[in-house]
Amino acid sequence: MTIYEVQELIEENRLSALLVKARALTGDSSRPALDPCIQWALRMLGYTVASLTTTAEAELAAVTTAHIDALLDLTELKMLEAIQTNLTEVDLTTGPVTEALSDLSDRLAKLVPIKRANIGLMYGKLMAIPFDPSTSLRKAKLVAI
Repeated sequence: MTIYEVQELIEENRLSALLVKARALTGDSSRPALDPCIQWALRMLGYTVASLTTTAEAELAAVTTAHIDALLDLTELKMLEAIQTNLTEVDLTTGPVTEALSDLSDRLAKLVPIKRANIGLMYGKLMAIPFDPSTSLRKAKLVAI
């Protein structure tokens, strides 16, 4: 898997409309950024990362086939959370023109917890870091001495 593939799947296929709105609100076409979200997902799955802000091709190449869907879903979740935290002013008024974007904030407030719970149930056993103790399914190991 390459950075380009992750970028295309997350930014173009999964979150394109939300990112357009969020980036318009922040005034920065690169915020929220994808790399920190990928790094977080890699760490959640137990992979070692060299940087918190930049993803290396080798880091993504190390992802096993069993972890690809989890990586994509975790990256998407982190992007949703990043979009949500960037929505400080969601209703814009300029003279007689009003643009109400609060529906985006409301949708994310409902979507993020559901997505988080679903990821915890689907991939909890794959994660190196506890995700959500109330919903995650974890493997337990018993070692005899």
